[in-house]
Amino acid sequence: MAAAGPPGRGVSQSSHSPRCPLAASSIARATALGAVAAFGAETLDLPCLPSGAMPADPLVVVVGLGGVGGHCAHALLRSGLRRLRLIDFDRVSLSSLNRHAVALRRDVGVPKVTACAQHFRAIRPDCQIEVHVELLAFCVREELPVVSALGSGAKDDPTQICVAKGLRDIDNDPLATKLRKICLAQGLSFDEVSFVYSSQKVQRSLLPLSEEQRANPEAFGSVANFRLRVIPVLGTQPAAAGLAIAAEGFGNFVACKMSISVSVGLLSGKTATVKAALDEEVGALKQQAQLALGVGRGRLLDSFGNVISECVPIKNAKIQNGDSLTLHINQVHVQVSYGAVAASLADGSVVAWGPASSGGDCSAARDQLSNVQQIQSCGFAFAAILGDGSVVTWGDATRGADSSAVQAQLKNVQHIHASDRAFAAILGDGSVVTWGSADSGGDSTAVQAQLKNVQQIQASSGSFAAILCDGSVVTWGDADYGGDSSAVQEQLKNVQQIQAARDTFRGAFAAILGDGSVVTWGSADHGGDSISVQAQLKNVQQIQASESAFAAVIGDGSVVTWGDASCGGDSSSVQAKLKNVQQIQASGQAFAAVLSDGSVVTWGAANYGGDSHAVQHQLTNVHQVQATRDIYGGAFAAILADGSVVTWGDAEYGGDSSAVQGQLKNVQQIQATDLAFAAILSDGSVVTWGDAWYGGDSSAVQDQLKDVQQIQATLLAFAAIRGDGSVVTWGNDESGGDSSAVQDQLRP
Repeated sequence: MAAAGPPGRGVSQSSHSPRCPLAASSIARATALGAVAAFGAETLDLPCLPSGAMPADPLVVVVGLGGVGGHCAHALLRSGLRRLRLIDFDRVSLSSLNRHAVALRRDVGVPKVTACAQHFRAIRPDCQIEVHVELLAFCVREELPVVSALGSGAKDDPTQICVAKGLRDIDNDPLATKLRKICLAQGLSFDEVSFVYSSQKVQRSLLPLSEEQRANPEAFGSVANFRLRVIPVLGTQPAAAGLAIAAEGFGNFVACKMSISVSVGLLSGKTATVKAALDEEVGALKQQAQLALGVGRGRLLDSFGNVISECVPIKNAKIQNGDSLTLHINQVHVQVSYGAVAASLADGSVVAWGPASSGGDCSAARDQLSNVQQIQSCGFAFAAILGDGSVVTWGDATRGADSSAVQAQLKNVQHIHASDRAFAAILGDGSVVTWGSADSGGDSTAVQAQLKNVQQIQASSGSFAAILCDGSVVTWGDADYGGDSSAVQEQLKNVQQIQAARDTFRGAFAAILGDGSVVTWGSADHGGDSISVQAQLKNVQQIQASESAFAAVIGDGSVVTWGDASCGGDSSSVQAKLKNVQQIQASGQAFAAVLSDGSVVTWGAANYGGDSHAVQHQLTNVHQVQATRDIYGGAFAAILADGSVVTWGDAEYGGDSSAVQGQLKNVQQIQATDLAFAAILSDGSVVTWGDAWYGGDSSAVQDQLKDVQQIQATLLAFAAIRGDGSVVTWGNDESGGDSSAVQDQLRP
């Protein structure tokens, strides 16, 4: 039973978790100068609580009915508890009358349990009071939750009454000191007992013994070896302690056994009524709602639209009996690094698989990964933005997974962008926080003062470029990847968008300005130098990039290219055909332009798809084009208006789909690894081709590939998300193709 402070101010708490049953002798010592309340396992429908909140009567045992225990029992009865077992060895004395809850002058000499029972029956005739005059030691042996009072005498400040779990942190209480010695000597533990005590130092001394008491002390004690001298007691002090025991026990045991009933609804309007005990976690309530509504995992929202944490007890979640909650079912979102996959599930949790060095193991961060809003990946790590705007990272610590140095700054994060080995987060105030490999843009200290009012960020493999609200640009990272824009800084004004050439070994950026002109920087061999075509770069609408070249679509539908000629930087051989271009797709070293009439023009390296003459007659009414882009080869796949597919390029990289051509009908979308393609058909099935080891062969999971909604790809594997939120994977096992270890977590 967790400790909770009593009513009023100045209440403190402390707790210790080790559980160890108490011996009968120690419980006797604990109650000799105070009171113990032991709370039974049954439950009760209390008249002061919502109807139906508690299904049965709880039995509460109060051991010690003096100034503390009497007030405790009295408060519990008035709180609605009907069954009390009262235990005390003492009788009402004259000195009891200044502090006892119910004793009157006529009760002097009457057992305290009798006085309390008579008074309680007068308040509530239907109460069931069991009276005992011996200690109930078995309650501790049975490990019933226990609340005990320490000394209340010789103190006068009720604001210093505290509640602690165990004795370790209790100061200024002589009884606690003595009990600690007993524990040490007998090897006992009081760690599971909640103690009500006063942190105030003792204000008064014991009254002296009279001559008669000194002469015959045994004649004046209630029990053998018990104190004789009267402790000065302020009447309000034990009363406050007794109420604290009642609050502690009632609030943390009796109340937690109550249940509440709430209505949970879907956005569709379907609702269900579910019940759960207050001491259960919110997750249990959510699971009941999911079963009742017949849906998979989701996030539980309160009436204000706030996500309710699943890990907190219902009694602490501000959920009231009769509340209307919403179960928000999100789609599963998958993000990939070079070799691993991270899935953000409908309930806001995350499951990852693949090599740990690429972020495939998020177990160390799992407790933090709740209410995840979005996930970003670099090549070797993942970064998740939580609902409160904080960030959790995992993967290779040297390449983006270690955000500890900036964790305090990662608040109110809006977006995260990534190079190959670093992250850059845009905060709500427009500032930027970076981490990861310094030579890949993980260190922005040199430009930190300039990173204000950032609107968007683009990344190459080894650097970042941020567009500010005034249209200027700030860059950082490896200069060979575009991290140094100083040579063109004066030209970078009114920038609208930036594109990057992301080669493994170099990189460059190209920025489109408000007037349609273009500014480039970075490695000259990778498109960082556009001086030879600068006069043609006017009224530019969009830019596409291969690994080492750029292609710009002009307002009149023509195309201008620059960069490495072997990677598509030279389009002179097809320039006359590049008219009315609508969109451009790039493989590693080639481009494919879709014209307004649905035809396609290609250029660049032939083994990357730069030569489409073999299928040119088939390339009509093309709607979209996808590409594989390995460093050694590549291919294109075009979806036609009738849902069929045409492929070309290196056969080993998906350029030859003849083996599955008869199946490629009613294709809706295509995704690609570096060496294979996967097409989703209108019926939710999937067709794959290309390198069998790297996703081109899905036969092992073909029967599972039904109702597929989307597909994501690592470099060498695929992950398909089905309509029910489940995930199916195939391809290279070491690149996320094997999710068997986490399949139980991926089930809806």
